[in-house]
Amino acid sequence: MTTDQIICLLCFAFLTVGYIWRKLPMGVTALTTMALLIVTGCLEPKEALGLFSNSNVIVMVFMFIVATGLSRTQVTNKLSSLVYKISGGSFTVCFLGYMIVVLLLAQTGMSGIAVFTITYPFIVSMCEKFGYSPSRAIFPFAMVVVTAGSVLPFGRSAITYVQDNGYLEAYGFDLSQYAFGMLDRMKVKLIPVILIAAYSLTVGFRLAPKQPVLSTNGVKAKEKKEKPPLPKFKEACGYIIFFGVLIALMTAQKTGFQPWVIAFVGAVLILVTGVLNKDEAIACLPFKPMTMYIGAFAMGNALVSTGTGDLIGTLMVKALGGTTNQYIICAFFFIVPFLMTQFMSNSSALNILRPLVLMACASMGCSPLGPYLCIAMATSLGFLTPMANVTIPVAMSAGGYDQKAILKMGLPLALGISAFFIFWIPFLFPLWP
Repeated sequence: MTTDQIICLLCFAFLTVGYIWRKLPMGVTALTTMALLIVTGCLEPKEALGLFSNSNVIVMVFMFIVATGLSRTQVTNKLSSLVYKISGGSFTVCFLGYMIVVLLLAQTGMSGIAVFTITYPFIVSMCEKFGYSPSRAIFPFAMVVVTAGSVLPFGRSAITYVQDNGYLEAYGFDLSQYAFGMLDRMKVKLIPVILIAAYSLTVGFRLAPKQPVLSTNGVKAKEKKEKPPLPKFKEACGYIIFFGVLIALMTAQKTGFQPWVIAFVGAVLILVTGVLNKDEAIACLPFKPMTMYIGAFAMGNALVSTGTGDLIGTLMVKALGGTTNQYIICAFFFIVPFLMTQFMSNSSALNILRPLVLMACASMGCSPLGPYLCIAMATSLGFLTPMANVTIPVAMSAGGYDQKAILKMGLPLALGISAFFIFWIPFLFPLWP
């Protein structure tokens, strides 16, 4: 183990303990960790500076302005009243309706953070309509957002299998013998996503804190209600801009526009048309989740660039030994990425482990389909720490959660769904057919 790798692990321990201990604000802990990585040479200054202009950060910032602009209109009141009426006054039915909307949006190619910032103001309004604190629903809702991608075979999800087959071919597998079909991910993931939604509606809601543990930073429906309604022109602009941004994000792959450009233009239009004034726009900027995400992303980059992630992945794959039990193999290939993705981005964990898993399958002479899906599904369950997914620090800030609160809500779900996947995937895709 190199000096850089030891330092990287110590910084990682500092970040983890800091999030749990909370003697410093979590954003301060994240940026302190980033500073330590830069000073010790584990992270290049140029790379660190680039994180502040990361496209996810830009989307996060400007989508907050667009979402707050919509919240300034009467749409959340009107839509919440309509959903309330349709649901027959049932909180569960109302909450389920918003989850179905998220499931559909997540298949279009929109990022999780875009889906969350668009939809969570409606969750806030819904909670207030039923007399609950938003802290009861925001994180359970966020768990559905994080895990809802690549379930139904339309939008970007319809071509995911082509990319998967490309990786198989690149590592020497014969596609006439081993290849994914368009519906394979749906077969694996649809039941777990339904279970995640059911858990979030019931157990997750009950385990959520009745009031925020920490101060919140997000769209607050009550504050908006106290302000006078917008003039008709500005009200209409709020609707048109928001839904225009939504459609543009859904069609971004076809039009070629970058999501951050769409969010940026939408935010500018919100200001130009007067839906929000400059003070309202500044007040809604998500500084806390932004700093948490930047620090967490810095930690993930350092794990990758120093080879620490590769080292961990290689050691764990070697630990598999010579077993031929497909459930033990799939459990191993699931648990390793599941743990890794809680502390670095899911794409980083997936990119580190994908070649190792495919090479291990080639060496064992087994089908790569099951193990490949294990790492893909495991890295989609990144919701136990703010380092796991950009949506999580935003949800923590909006709902006023600390690390202990999200572990209380998320850990039982993560363990249960992981156990389901470990038995479900090799049942559908045996390693030795």
